[in-house]
Amino acid sequence: MHIPKVSIIVPIYNVERYLDRCLNSLQNQTLQDIEIILVDDGSPDNCPKLCDKYAKKDNRIKVIHKMNNGLGYARNSGIEIAIGEYIAFVDSDDYVEKNMYEILYNSSKKSGADITLCGYKRINNKKISYYNDVKDIQIKHNNECISVLKGMIGLSDKTQHYDFAVWHGLYSNKLIQKNNVRFCSERDYISEDIIFHLSIVPLCKNICIIPDCLYCYCLNENTLTTKYKPGRLSANLKLCKYIFDYINNGKNNCLKENIQDNIDYLLIDKTISNLSYEVKYNRKCLSALKEIVNNELVREAIDRYPIRLLSKKQFYLTRLVKMKCIHMLYLIFYLKFKMQ
Repeated sequence: MHIPKVSIIVPIYNVERYLDRCLNSLQNQTLQDIEIILVDDGSPDNCPKLCDKYAKKDNRIKVIHKMNNGLGYARNSGIEIAIGEYIAFVDSDDYVEKNMYEILYNSSKKSGADITLCGYKRINNKKISYYNDVKDIQIKHNNECISVLKGMIGLSDKTQHYDFAVWHGLYSNKLIQKNNVRFCSERDYISEDIIFHLSIVPLCKNICIIPDCLYCYCLNENTLTTKYKPGRLSANLKLCKYIFDYINNGKNNCLKENIQDNIDYLLIDKTISNLSYEVKYNRKCLSALKEIVNNELVREAIDRYPIRLLSKKQFYLTRLVKMKCIHMLYLIFYLKFKMQ
């Protein structure tokens, strides 16, 4: 049986408008020795037929049709049948640069990395922003890998930021299958990507991080991340508790060391994000803002964390949260969106 170099898993739900763009970017990769696994997660539009149409024309494409169960479990369905040396994940309303997997694969083989991460472009209409966590190639060995995980959770004075999204990485399939690493449901936890990394990063011997911005993350209207859902604060608190309990019940003492700072940063960062989210999407947001700034766990995190280490923007917003300046916070975010 031929083993492709990379298995690319694409969960698909209600993205008929963007699917051609995504799949064309995968089919035209400079690394041709790949398999593309399309997971139709019970999509109600024309996506199931489009998936089958692509599979008939390209024998590298496999299609799974399943009942809707969410992004995390759709990825798991792809993992179950993936046979490539490495696994990659692509969201179906995004696309990738044509040489993404050639660069990631070659970097993985050269460094012997279990995970290789690259930078990405954030595309909002015609505005493109570039995000990368390193300026030059970095290779983390053994216990240094834990610093990557801490940087994914949140910042402290001893950690560098690393983006926690799985879609800008390449993962050893052998490591995933041997240890039965899987995603949780985003319906249970707001960031299934962080929880996936909690499971896999401590198992890594090497992690390679490259500066190339190869993934194109698109902010599309009416996608999963832009629909208003109440209760995001509770979901973030639940996530932080899960991370704290998972780490403190684990065996890796390097991960436990000073992890409270990282978790507090995560909660502060999510709090600011929640405030922005409420102002942007919730017409009756003032009561939601009041609930956020008065939350006991949020206030405890702000009291514990050395907020002088935050960026200038985060510092001033966090100070406003601490002082419960609800109307000032509303005005700042309102004007931000008004000017966009």
